[in-house]
Amino acid sequence: MAAHYLFALHWSALQYVDHAWSARDVQEGPWNLKIFAPIRWLALNYHLHLAHHQHTDAPWTELPSHVPAGSYTPSFWSIYLSLWGGVRPAPPMGAPGNRRWVRPATPTSSSTMKPDPARITAYALWSTVAGGVFFAIYPTINRFTASRLHTHRCYFEWELDTPFLPQFIWVYLSMYLLFLAPLLWLEPPAIRAVGKQLTAGTLASGALFLLFPASLGFPRVIDDNPSLAWIYQKMFGIDPPHNLVPSLHLVWSGTITMALRENTGSWGRWIFPAWLTAIAVSTMLVHQHHLADVAGGLAMVAVLRKIIPIKQP
Repeated sequence: MAAHYLFALHWSALQYVDHAWSARDVQEGPWNLKIFAPIRWLALNYHLHLAHHQHTDAPWTELPSHVPAGSYTPSFWSIYLSLWGGVRPAPPMGAPGNRRWVRPATPTSSSTMKPDPARITAYALWSTVAGGVFFAIYPTINRFTASRLHTHRCYFEWELDTPFLPQFIWVYLSMYLLFLAPLLWLEPPAIRAVGKQLTAGTLASGALFLLFPASLGFPRVIDDNPSLAWIYQKMFGIDPPHNLVPSLHLVWSGTITMALRENTGSWGRWIFPAWLTAIAVSTMLVHQHHLADVAGGLAMVAVLRKIIPIKQP
């Protein structure tokens, strides 16, 4: 059954990707797709599907010569990932290809990964503001809570059976890669909105940490692996287990990934939510947070996005 399922997934991907969003025409309908050359060779140039439709008698070895220089050749993955955006109505026969679903039409989505001066300025300003607020609030309240006599238990007993998977620390720390992403993919208005969301989210979370001090239910364990042990020792040394509900790790990760989801086109609509999901799960698998912390962080993101919407030009 697994083999049948994998074959169906593979075959449907091949059939759909070569034709999705292309012109509704028997001869001009498919795409010539860009893909890793060894894969294209193994597939006998199957991904040069438009060339095949236009030159049905040509052997597979000649198909590359029938792709005009400078012609539109979307990548295999840009179309494959766009298919996960859901079903769309089929255009009538004879309709031209719809590149809107392949390559985003908004200025932000089609922008390059080369930051311009305006983007750099907005990023530098708001990363300084949000970062300054974070470092003023988070460690101060964390150490203050460590000195308090009473803290709350914000977890179920069964959560303590969650396995400790130390390797997931790399997923957990991948949040820091997200910090650079706005500089690459967001325009200045969106960067400013994200900066305001992060600043407001940190302030609101700090107030909740003071009003509802909590303690982590998991014992803190140092892994036997020397490289991982060093990471955990540093993390435990600077981060006492008290700033929990909501998880600021999720507030910051969620705020950035949801902004990127809206402004990176079809591929970002699932990659960034998947990344956020992985980070959320990792917070529990490395025993840094509980379910209530994760839920609280995601709820905070939803509120922030409502009161400080991101408006692209």
